Amino acid sequence: MKLLKQVDIVFPTMHGAFGEDGQIQQFLEEYDIPFIGSGAQTCKQIFDKYNAHKLITAHGFFALPTALLKIYHSDHEKILDDFFKTHHIKRAVVKPATGGSSIGVFSVNTPEQALEKARLLFSKRMDTRVVVEPFCTGIEFTVIMLQNRFGMPVAIIPTEIETDYSKNQFFDYRRKYLPTRQVHYHCPPRFDNHTIERIQVAAEQLFQLFKMRDFARFDGWLLPDGKIWFSDFNTVSGMEQNSFLFQQASRIGMSHRDILRYVAERACARYNIPFPKANVQKKLHRKKVHVLFGGTTSERQVSVMSGTNAYLKMRNSKKYEPKPFPPKLYFLFFSY
Repeated sequence: MKLLKQVDIVFPTMHGAFGEDGQIQQFLEEYDIPFIGSGAQTCKQIFDKYNAHKLITAHGFFALPTALLKIYHSDHEKILDDFFKTHHIKRAVVKPATGGSSIGVFSVNTPEQALEKARLLFSKRMDTRVVVEPFCTGIEFTVIMLQNRFGMPVAIIPTEIETDYSKNQFFDYRRKYLPTRQVHYHCPPRFDNHTIERIQVAAEQLFQLFKMRDFARFDGWLLPDGKIWFSDFNTVSGMEQNSFLFQQASRIGMSHRDILRYVAERACARYNIPFPKANVQKKLHRKKVHVLFGGTTSERQVSVMSGTNAYLKMRNSKKYEPKPFPPKLYFLFFSY
């Protein structure tokens, strides 16, 4: 605690329980320690998918129907039978009410399969509440939220997620974080401008509704009939080198350093904490070095990460000026 009291501001980047559910935020608030990101109450509310679903529907935002199972209740079978029949469901998703990264998420086709997966989640104590919802048929997207200097939310360019949903597949943990050729990202998305604007406007409204701060990431779906459904809200965006935060920031001319500095600077302004000026490097005559990225093999993800690390290490060199090659792979990770 003595050490924490000496810091200017804390940047919580932990995911899951304790990191996104409001616990670390509550701790920081109790001891009056400045931190980046949304407050404890907001994090707690958003981390629970069922509660977040109820809040957005109560304020007129579209959402698919949902059912809730509680661990010690004996009405699971009836709830599932009624839910499948009422909504004519042929495929559904079963998941913990709290959690993330698609861990513990199952795609099922019948009430019996849903009951089996719910019991599995309860047996592993992944949660005491399980959410069941229809499998969404549409196009998946994600959008990063920031706040401008006036505290107003700004949705930047969304990313369309293209993947195969057949055979009970979905955008799971492996496809999010591990090398695979089964998913492609399109930023900007292949939507018309009006649809992109509707996504951005709705996301900005939800950011305000939840009383969020500094930055966030919202996941959602564009349905075949044009409706937009925001299915998941993340108070802490992923920060791997190729995460959506950096991918979308690159499309508006911001590097990894730029976007993190921007978020931190906005949070410091909220606390009236002086923010250090960026070190402006003098223009040096450096020897250009091309860093090779990518490739078409299954190892391309490793190649991209290795190339990224080499580029980052050489950026501050006084002798060499790294250049990504081929450039078309570069936009996913940095801006020029």
